[in-house]
Amino acid sequence: VPWHANASTAAAGPKRFAGGWRSKTYLNGTKHAKRQDKTVITKNAPHCLLEQGGAVVGFINYVMNRDNIDFISSVKLLADAVGLQIPQKVDFNDENKENYQKYKDQITLLEDCNSYFIYCLENATSAKNTLNYLKSRGYDTETIKNMELGYIPSQKQLLDYLEKKGYTQNLINDVVSFQNDTRIGTTHTLTIAYRSGGVIKGFKFRTIKDEQPKYLNSAGLDKISGFFNLSGIKGNKEIIIVEGELDALHASVKGIDNVVAMGGSSNNEMQIKDAIKRGAKSFSICLDYEQDKQEETLKKVNQIIQIILVNQVNRVYVVTLPNLDENNNIKNAKTDPDRLIKEQGIDALKTVITQALPYFEYQLYQIILPFSKLQEQRELSNKDIDNLL
Repeated sequence: VPWHANASTAAAGPKRFAGGWRSKTYLNGTKHAKRQDKTVITKNAPHCLLEQGGAVVGFINYVMNRDNIDFISSVKLLADAVGLQIPQKVDFNDENKENYQKYKDQITLLEDCNSYFIYCLENATSAKNTLNYLKSRGYDTETIKNMELGYIPSQKQLLDYLEKKGYTQNLINDVVSFQNDTRIGTTHTLTIAYRSGGVIKGFKFRTIKDEQPKYLNSAGLDKISGFFNLSGIKGNKEIIIVEGELDALHASVKGIDNVVAMGGSSNNEMQIKDAIKRGAKSFSICLDYEQDKQEETLKKVNQIIQIILVNQVNRVYVVTLPNLDENNNIKNAKTDPDRLIKEQGIDALKTVITQALPYFEYQLYQIILPFSKLQEQRELSNKDIDNLL
């Protein structure tokens, strides 16, 4: 779709960068004096145009305003541009338009919240500690930006910002609710946009200190209908399942496709079905290595394997992360993808993913392992061998 309406501004149109597409121009087509990324389309939100420090506009509405056409004409223009056929029986009646408008307003408000959080992390004086925390995890400025990480200075400042943007109090209350949890914006200031299917469902707020729990969610956050960070599936259609949202985002911006997070302590069938519907052909399970939770991890991995197999996908693999503290005699050692990237680089994570075992080989190894350890102490008895078999 052309970025702007006329040829004179087309030359200043979008250019590829690591996070998606960017342009020197404002949404109205005028050129910014210095910025190369005044307006962007990010990989995480490919359905929106974001004017940095300005508006967030969905493609349908952008084309409606740009070309002065109605909703149906805008949908048809976009469909033609990408070669999609609109079903003839689709009924664009008033009720559908009203529902679309409500949905669009909610999504736009969430995108505006995210834009505000990203701006605050980059510019607010009070964000210094949060920014330093992210840099201590090995994230540089470009990585932080591409991961869409942000900072909430306070709930009041966010609500004041949204009111100034023209959102009604009813819409704000419907979409942005913290359920009187005063920790959000005080102890929990790091923001993570919870995207699934390219759409923000809400936010996770993380503490940078030792408060428990580490994460708080915006009210009504839907974490079960789809994987976190799942958008368009690329490449060989393999999904890499990790535990943490930051793990998924970091791996993605470093160049590994289709890395998603469970969004909670366990996987569910709706997430698997949604991924398959979007084109997933295989799954690699890459859970954290935790020395004191190996039985719990094994149980979790086997549960995920079973869900995937039940949904008629048998290309399932299990990634084993290394113990980075193996030579340090550290109790409760833990390795997650984020730490592996920080300490050994993205190629180290790519390598262990490549070396993933087929699920049946992984399960066989887990059966044999206790007997192998026993055999190191003594010769296996006939009873041991029967139990093994």
